[in-house]
Amino acid sequence: MLRRIVNCLPFALRRGCVAAVAIAAWVVLSAGVGEASAAGADRLDWDAWQRLPVLHRGRIKPLDTFARAMVQTICGRESPVLAPPDSAPDAQQAEWQPLFPDGRPRKFSAAELIFSWMVEPQRWEHVPFLAASQEDLRRDLLGLPLVDSAGNRLRYASPHDVASAVRLRQRLERLQEAEEKAAAEGKEIEPVGLDKKAADLWEAYRTFRAVSFHPLVPSSERTRFVQQMNEATRTWNELAGAWYGQRDDQGRQAGLFLVLRQLGWLGESSDPLSPAEAALSKLFDVLGPRGHRRLDTPLEEVEPLVAEVHRSAARLARELGEWVPRARSKELPLPAEQRDMLFVKLRGVASRAADLAQLTREAYVALYDNGSALSIVPAMNAAALERNRDSAEDARRRLGSHAVILALPWLGFHGVILGPAELVGDYPQAELQAVRQAFEEAKSAYLDRDAPGRQERFARSMDRFVDAVRALGEKTTAWRTEKLAIRDPDEALLAATAYPPAGSTDLEVFYNRLDPFTWSWVLSLAGLVFFALGFGPLRKAMFALGLGAMAAGQAMTIWGFGLRVAITGRAPVATMFETVVFVALVVALLGLWFTLLPLLAGGLRLGWRLAALPLTPESRWAAGIENEWISALALRRANWALAVPRVALMVAVFAVLAKMDPEATGYAGGYISLVPRSTYDWSALVTWSVGLGVLALAVYYVPRMALAAVLAPVTISHHLRHEGLAPALAGVWARRPFAVAGCAVAFLAAFLACYVPMVDPNIFDKHMNPLTAALRDNFWLTSHVLSITASYGAGALAWGLGNIALAYYLFGRYRGPGERRPSTGPQPAEALGTEAETSLAAGRQPPEVCATLGLYMYKATQVAVLLLALGTILGAVWADEAWGRFWGWDPKEVWALISLLVYLAVLHGRYTGWIGHFGLAMGAVIGAASIVMAWYGVNFILKTGLHSYGTGGGSGKWWVILTMVLNLAFAALAAGRYLLETRIPGPAVETSAPRPGRIA
Repeated sequence: MLRRIVNCLPFALRRGCVAAVAIAAWVVLSAGVGEASAAGADRLDWDAWQRLPVLHRGRIKPLDTFARAMVQTICGRESPVLAPPDSAPDAQQAEWQPLFPDGRPRKFSAAELIFSWMVEPQRWEHVPFLAASQEDLRRDLLGLPLVDSAGNRLRYASPHDVASAVRLRQRLERLQEAEEKAAAEGKEIEPVGLDKKAADLWEAYRTFRAVSFHPLVPSSERTRFVQQMNEATRTWNELAGAWYGQRDDQGRQAGLFLVLRQLGWLGESSDPLSPAEAALSKLFDVLGPRGHRRLDTPLEEVEPLVAEVHRSAARLARELGEWVPRARSKELPLPAEQRDMLFVKLRGVASRAADLAQLTREAYVALYDNGSALSIVPAMNAAALERNRDSAEDARRRLGSHAVILALPWLGFHGVILGPAELVGDYPQAELQAVRQAFEEAKSAYLDRDAPGRQERFARSMDRFVDAVRALGEKTTAWRTEKLAIRDPDEALLAATAYPPAGSTDLEVFYNRLDPFTWSWVLSLAGLVFFALGFGPLRKAMFALGLGAMAAGQAMTIWGFGLRVAITGRAPVATMFETVVFVALVVALLGLWFTLLPLLAGGLRLGWRLAALPLTPESRWAAGIENEWISALALRRANWALAVPRVALMVAVFAVLAKMDPEATGYAGGYISLVPRSTYDWSALVTWSVGLGVLALAVYYVPRMALAAVLAPVTISHHLRHEGLAPALAGVWARRPFAVAGCAVAFLAAFLACYVPMVDPNIFDKHMNPLTAALRDNFWLTSHVLSITASYGAGALAWGLGNIALAYYLFGRYRGPGERRPSTGPQPAEALGTEAETSLAAGRQPPEVCATLGLYMYKATQVAVLLLALGTILGAVWADEAWGRFWGWDPKEVWALISLLVYLAVLHGRYTGWIGHFGLAMGAVIGAASIVMAWYGVNFILKTGLHSYGTGGGSGKWWVILTMVLNLAFAALAAGRYLLETRIPGPAVETSAPRPGRIA
């Protein structure tokens, strides 16, 4: 029975792959058709709107990127198909009817959803679009039906459904209490199951409220305004305490008010704080007490009060600021010591008054800008551009985990469109009015859905709006440096937040529309299908097509990475999404490399020997080249001819890498110090010695590698012309497992990278957000992280080969000691050596292909060890530069070392003959598990150490753990059959013991 199942596997695999590629093609084509249908449904041109530059999460990006991220969070996909409510009263139907003119579901683009949510949020109140598909969530917490009247499964909830769900709020309150209790005990809990779905739905609801914020809608989210007013209240209390006096441990402390009155600076009835106090009292009478602020106060009611608070706070700051120099006057009838104390206290009060003025201004801005909606032009806000401004960490420490930065460097959309003269009086008024007029025209064209010529009218008005925003942004950028009084300007921030040049967002919009990494996994899947169809007379043609599809997929991946580098200006391996895609690329490239090596090896070896330095040991080794088509004299002449460019390259590499001054700030003048930072610190000495070793190897070998690569096209063609193409192609055909394993693992990794963020963006985010400060160095980010991540790819290739081998060990046909299966084709010469498992002469032997796979695993593991060791060493040198220590037993460092030791143990065991090919397969699985722990587990499960910037949500950890457990269980089953079969007695034959040593 087992043999029948095994014989059916190839057919099932082929049919399954064909079905899979058909599904993949349907997914891609339906996505394209969906985009077209979305465009055709409204027939509006959103291109200009999509290209509008916006500031979001510290990076200027096209509105298209912002819209896709927000809609993904809110709806669960970037271009959702939404339907009107299944049953609703006539009053509600009048609201959403314009969104669905024919009453049928339609696909919305992310750009249109953002625009509609901003200009007509009331129409969406009863439309289901918040992702809520889980049955328990809908039934138990929302009280919503699971299917519609036609029997179709319902996947969304409306904002009204979420806002009115009492049981949902109760569940979230219990979850928040549990999280607060755990935090008080120094622990951290993560919601799972229904709690996780409820938390995700609430996050989607809050994101929608933030994105659809409108100042004129009382139900709009005004959290930022309340935060600013709470902070202003705290500042006012400190100011009033210092001014009027307050009680401490030593009793009542006199305030500045009494001192200044005694000095005659204040009259009997004058108090500069009185207007501000009165204005704050009126405002708080409307907003309510702290902790219970109203979020639904109409704008026309609260805006005049906030404006008056800001005006009185600004007057108070100016008045107190004018008094500070007077405290230094020697004419004051006070001793010098008391005069100095008065100056210090008065300066402190004046500083508090200035903070109050800034906070009330930010509160005024927050009435029109909640900090989460679109920010479309640079702000005339000095506090946001100072070097000592509040950071996000400062704001969160004072205001909570969901706080926003207090001062924003760009002004929000509604601040531009609706802000009163008092708020936007510092901006270029002509350009501002042009923006407002153009937007009103675009809004009118969009809302007037039945008007003739709507498409042309909307396109013209949207083009004018985007052009007007650009004119306003460029002029405001110039005014920030010319007219804005900034005490200590942050020049880097001023440059980073300047309005970008025309066309700066085009590349990112193109990247979003291309979606290159989706094509990567589709092409990798196509390669797998071609490999699966490789039987009969078409086997070699299908194999060639599979290699072509596999290479095309990786070309698309490289193109995608190139676009990300051009957009962000950094190496594309700084996020979990990028590293997963990079591992997919490395696995596939290594699979292609090892597969095509018979075509390339001779020519590359010739180029490597031609680039040898004369009069060195490498040139003597080069002189031993064994072939009849190049003479030793020609080889020596080539060495001398190439010595000049190689020495020049060596000097260039040294000049780039060597740092002359170890105390130089940043990485000025190089990266690796020639002298130790300290002769008394062992960490500094170790770092210096390791750095010198890395520098010496780089200076010596990188130029040689570069020359060999340049010579490769000539040397490879020359070698194939003399040695013949047929033997090389036979070797390529014999290495099919490399291609199949590389393509399969690349497809799996690329597929997960593209679709895990869609299922749960908490696991990792595919968007291009700014990096933490620890990663903002392209040299070390490129050298260290690329090396480490590439080692993961080599380990993944060994894992793929190991699982193929374990499948043969579990399902394959074992042979008797004297039996030998006929060869089905040419085998690589390396695979003809004696297999370690044949030492069990009394037992049956595994399938012959396991020996070949064992050799391939050995080669892939060698690459993994080389790259992992290099990456670990470079990481240690970077740690000394960044953190001042070479090695600190950080969890990331520990698990990188454990992974390296695991692979070294496997290589050593195979080299000495202690383990055979089956041991290599088991080692590949165990090594991959250690890599998963170093790569994913430290960041997403442990979440500790200096590498904590790489952490993410742990909601996917159980899937990862389950996958590892199932893989180990599969390996255990293969081990059980292997041990059982190799102990079954057979005819006695004489076998030679395996010779320990290195495999050729």
